[in-house]
Amino acid sequence: MSPQVQGLLLSLAIEVPVVIALVKIAGWDKAEGGVDWRRLALVLPGVTLLTHPFAWTLNEDLMGWDPVARLAVIEVAVTVIEGIILAHWGRLGWRNGFAASLAANATSFLLGLLYFML
Repeated sequence: MSPQVQGLLLSLAIEVPVVIALVKIAGWDKAEGGVDWRRLALVLPGVTLLTHPFAWTLNEDLMGWDPVARLAVIEVAVTVIEGIILAHWGRLGWRNGFAASLAANATSFLLGLLYFML
């Protein structure tokens, strides 16, 4: 299995449960209007499937950059794009959509670092 596919599967395995847990723990599913779980079940893997190939390619294209700057640019871009998608199509609202994206991507990034270092 290629490292890109491993990274995608790892991202999906981490990010989807993180957002689901955050929605439940924060009580966003109990707020007025609640959460449409069927919609979220489609949107959550969709955001990762959409952004992961671009992040992977951008990482390879920017290899000449300082690693910290490269990863910061990529992770911020992915977090913003996924936050917009979660806010709008996931119907989490702007604040919750960006919070969910930040939590998912930070967790995925840190666990991914650990995984690929081992």
